[in-house]
Amino acid sequence: MAELLSRPAEPLARVEGLMPWEAGMLLIAERKAGKSTVAIGASRSLITGQPFLGTLAVRPIEPGARVAYLNFEVSAATFARWASDARVPADRLIVASLRGRPTPFANDHELRHLGELLRDRNVESLIIDPFSRAFDGADQNSNSEVSRFLDRLDAWARTVVGARDVILLAHSGHLGEHVRGASAMEGWADVNVWLTRQGATRYLRAEGRDVDLPEAALTFDPATRLLTFSGAGSRRDAAHSDGLDRILRFLRDAAVPMSGRQIHDALDDMLGDHGVRDALAYGKRMGRLDWVKGPRNSQLWSIPVMPTFSNGGSGDASD
Repeated sequence: MAELLSRPAEPLARVEGLMPWEAGMLLIAERKAGKSTVAIGASRSLITGQPFLGTLAVRPIEPGARVAYLNFEVSAATFARWASDARVPADRLIVASLRGRPTPFANDHELRHLGELLRDRNVESLIIDPFSRAFDGADQNSNSEVSRFLDRLDAWARTVVGARDVILLAHSGHLGEHVRGASAMEGWADVNVWLTRQGATRYLRAEGRDVDLPEAALTFDPATRLLTFSGAGSRRDAAHSDGLDRILRFLRDAAVPMSGRQIHDALDDMLGDHGVRDALAYGKRMGRLDWVKGPRNSQLWSIPVMPTFSNGGSGDASD
C-alpha cells in the first residue's frame, strides 16, 4: 500500500462526474433511445477534449492515441456518416465494422488478431456496441456465462489492446430501469449509465464508484447528431412541471389565493391527489408559487408578484 500511495497520483476521472479513470462503463438504453448517438459523442469528446454532453469536463486521450469502436449495430456507411456529422476526427477513430459477422469473441485467434491490430494503432479507449451482438455465450440471462464473457473482455481490452477505458453498450429491459439479460453486467461496471426516452425527450442518469449523476433531460441537434444536457430536470420534474402549469392557470383564473383543498378539488380528476401535492411542492421549490397560512391551519396558494421596472431604466421596483 505504501508503494502504491507513493506513485504519482492518477487523474480522478476521464469524464468529470460520470466516468472514473481507467473504468468500465455500461450504457444501458431503451430501444431507439440513442445509445449509439451518445457513444459517438463520447468518442468525439475523448479525442478532442470537448465537454461531453455539452457540460461534463473530459480528460482527452493522449495525443496520437485513438478510440476504437466495435460496431455490431449499423452498416459501416451509416456509422461513418453519423460520426462525420458529429465531427469526430476521422484519423483518430478506428471502426471495426462487425454487423452481420460472427463475433470475434467466439474465436481466440481472431480476437487476439483484432486486439493486436488495435494495440498497433495505439487505442486508448474502447467502445463495444452492443453487448448482445458481441456476446459469444448461449444464454444472456446466465450470470455465470455473462461474467465469464465480461472477465474475458476486460482482460483482452486491458492487456492485449492496452486500452484504459472500456465502454459497453447494452439494451435495457421492458421497463427501462435495468439491463436486459443477466444482472452481472451492472455488477461488472464501475459506472452504470441509463438512457431513457419519454416522447421526444431523452433523459440520462448515472450511478457508480464516486458517481451519482441525477437524471436530466437531453437535447438532440439533428445537424451534428449530438446530445447535450438541456438544463431541464428529470422525467418526474417534467410531470410536476405539467401539473404546475395547470395549477398556475387555475390560480390566474381565480385571481385570489386558493387553499390546497380548493386546488385539489378543482384538479384532482386531471392530476390526482399525489399529482396536486407534488406539483405544489415543485412550484414552491422553483419559486413559482407562494403560500401563507390561512384559516384553520390551511395553506393559501398564490402566484408570486414579480417586481416591475420603470422604462427609465433606473432599476427601482414599482408597487
